[in-house]
Amino acid sequence: MEIWPPVQAAVTVNLKDSYSPPFSNLGDLVATVVNNAFYLAGFLLVVLFIIGGYKIISSAGSGDKNNLESGKKALTAAALGFAIIISSYFIIQIIEAITGVTILNPSL
Repeated sequence: MEIWPPVQAAVTVNLKDSYSPPFSNLGDLVATVVNNAFYLAGFLLVVLFIIGGYKIISSAGSGDKNNLESGKKALTAAALGFAIIISSYFIIQIIEAITGVTILNPSL
């Protein structure tokens, strides 16, 4: 029984030989996730600063105390998050210096 030629070509493709995983080990995966988490946290920091600043500015003109308080809370949360991000970055740098393992700069 003869198979239709496009189907036969699809059957003979060996994916094992043509596919290579994007990460060679678990360390590269963790390093990529940590780097992307820093970028996401920085983006969220900027967004929270903009939202908090806008709420404070808009409440100054209208005299809305609730909007002022929520703006202050957003700016406080952003500042605290920034401190946590910077602290975690330096903790990772200390771990890299002690162990000699590069965490934030993987060799992909």
